[in-house]
Amino acid sequence: MQGKRYFLNTVVFACMLLVGQLSFQHTAQADYLGSSVSPSEGFESGGFTDTNFQAVSGSITEDSLKVVNGKYSAYLESKSTDKWKEMAYTDPKNIRLERNTAYAVTFSYKAVEQPDASKDGRYYFLVRSTDNDVSADRGWTTWHAETGTVDTKTVYFTTGNKENYYLLWGIHGGGALSLDDITIKKISESFEKGSFTDTAFRPVLGSITSDPVKVISGKYSANLVSAPSQQWSEFAYSDPKSVKFEPYTTYSVTFSYKANKATSVDDQYYYFLARSADDDVKADIGWTTWKAKKNGDKGTKTVTFTTGSKDNYYLIWGIHNGGEISLDDIHMKKRSESFERGTYSDTDYEAWAGTITNDADKVISGTYSAYLASPDSLKWNEFSYSNPKRVKFEKNTRYQVSFSYKAIEAPVTEKEGFYYFLVRSADNDRSADLGFSSWTAETGKGGKKTITFTTGDKDNYYLIWGIHNGGAMSLDDVKIDRAHYTYDKAGRLLHHYISEFQSIYYNYDQNGNLVDQKGVYN
Repeated sequence: MQGKRYFLNTVVFACMLLVGQLSFQHTAQADYLGSSVSPSEGFESGGFTDTNFQAVSGSITEDSLKVVNGKYSAYLESKSTDKWKEMAYTDPKNIRLERNTAYAVTFSYKAVEQPDASKDGRYYFLVRSTDNDVSADRGWTTWHAETGTVDTKTVYFTTGNKENYYLLWGIHGGGALSLDDITIKKISESFEKGSFTDTAFRPVLGSITSDPVKVISGKYSANLVSAPSQQWSEFAYSDPKSVKFEPYTTYSVTFSYKANKATSVDDQYYYFLARSADDDVKADIGWTTWKAKKNGDKGTKTVTFTTGSKDNYYLIWGIHNGGEISLDDIHMKKRSESFERGTYSDTDYEAWAGTITNDADKVISGTYSAYLASPDSLKWNEFSYSNPKRVKFEKNTRYQVSFSYKAIEAPVTEKEGFYYFLVRSADNDRSADLGFSSWTAETGKGGKKTITFTTGDKDNYYLIWGIHNGGAMSLDDVKIDRAHYTYDKAGRLLHHYISEFQSIYYNYDQNGNLVDQKGVYN
């Protein structure tokens, strides 16, 4: 395990009170649209045989004190004299990770014996190329947890130009760890299979090119050539059978492009849009156009749009009045929760006393909203939490939460009734609550609230909505954003959060002078 990249230890002011956030980016963990690389692995066969994982020093345990959930979990015990000890690898013969492609790996773990932090002990995860080039490792993640802790982690990373990679879990400097419920999700399309086959996209007039002059990254890109006589020429759609866009929900689509043949035609441009699956052109959304100044111009675009009432939509890229363009590295991300699935299942939220309603008098937008009715005999009644296993809030970081609400039955102010929102640490330390906000509204009236808060030193937090001393309320269109920039009290930039895949950390000396900056590229 020589040659590891330790980026995070450069931040010397990370535990200070952070102020001065300038912009925000969506942060919920499970929001990228994509496809599973392999079935979720819970080791319930009782062995590594017939799984997509290979044991290194790990084993399968059925000891109830060690199992994460179910009957079995993968398990590793390491002595303090073991510098690097590895539990398991993914089998690269069964799990193939494509070049220059983004993935999300989620797994549950149990800290059976916590590492000794004073001896630099820690659990770790990383992604390594099959040629074992340590300098090309991706997704390097370390963590500590108290003995008995059960939690979930999601790691985002983008592969490089290697033929294949495998995932690796281990322990540094002693401890014991159990592992379970591993899912691997492909969350970008880079066309590195060399074909539209087995992707979430369909060719129209486009093709896949390996011409290095036309390729954006990796070995392949999608490409379209269009003559000036062609007014509208479309080269790729997302496949509505593979990609589902929910009604009344906000999404962002990010992609890279390269203009291979710019034209001098005044009304020539490249374009992107989202169209309903029933091809209702009047309901098109996200319409975006751009031009290239010269051949070879490259760039990245992010388009954000909110769907309407249609059952589904598909994405379209094309050229108007001739030219040539390549397309690559497409990410699709759900940015708000509108409960349009009609259930809390597979969302980032959990019901407590609340339900999902489709009563037209209670719904805020779309077909469904979250809902809670509470009698005045209940002092505090909470109807929805964010799921701390799916939504992670980092320490000492600024966040912004926005949501729509509707007063179905106004709280009685004479009884000190109100609606409320707050942020609580995952260890339920109420003295560390953040962002508490309360409000009232007339029956039938609604609005939108935006609440900003900075987390403390707790490992994680979750959001709470509720009603105090009776009333009824609906909730919808919940969005969580994280600050792009984090500063200390002196106004120095500590952290530039670009995305789940890229961050820059800044290190200062005791006099406040910038010493260096370190990039984390997953």
